[in-house]
Amino acid sequence: MPRASHPEYAALPRADRITVSKLAAILRVANALDREGSRGALACHVAVEPGVLAITPTDDAALAYLRHRV
Repeated sequence: MPRASHPEYAALPRADRITVSKLAAILRVANALDREGSRGALACHVAVEPGVLAITPTDDAALAYLRHRV
């Protein structure tokens, strides 16, 4: 996650810092979905609703893998 001590991040307006933090969180999830860096991502369902991004693994093996990684 970005830190307030990063000068570029600290210089952003509050709304932009929130956006950057949310995007960083999405990248962390994407990284967790990448199986051991193999670029073979786990299958998941993504749903977008106002104010919500839901990422759900599509099978029990994917869920167990994520529980171990995150």
